[in-house]
Amino acid sequence: MKGTPEQAFGKQKYYTTVSEGPQSNIETNEVRVIANGEELQKMYATINSTRKPGIEVPEVDWKNQTVIAAFAGRKSTAGYSIDIYQVRDRKKERIYKFAQTAPNRGTDVVSMVITTPYMIVLVNNDNKKITASF
Repeated sequence: MKGTPEQAFGKQKYYTTVSEGPQSNIETNEVRVIANGEELQKMYATINSTRKPGIEVPEVDWKNQTVIAAFAGRKSTAGYSIDIYQVRDRKKERIYKFAQTAPNRGTDVVSMVITTPYMIVLVNNDNKKITASF
């Protein structure tokens, strides 16, 4: 069994990764819980501002689903990433905890380039409040 909630028991129970990578164009370290299409379109406009073609905006059933986007902020090298390390499923709330991974100093060879790592996931809200943070 793998350790991430996404892969536990071979099924995607808590989230589906929509997009992730080193360039979000969002330079702040933050996690956003997105609850409507207008917010999602605005976020993807920023992410896609330097991409041609851009990343496709996912279809979301806003009545039953929520989008969570985690941004690591501006980094001076490649090698950074974001992952979900914990999901707490409570009676009325589901809490997602994200973690940033940095390159290992002295052992990882990384490019000296400005990056803005990100991870976007789609979650079923199951009529629960969705919260997320680093």
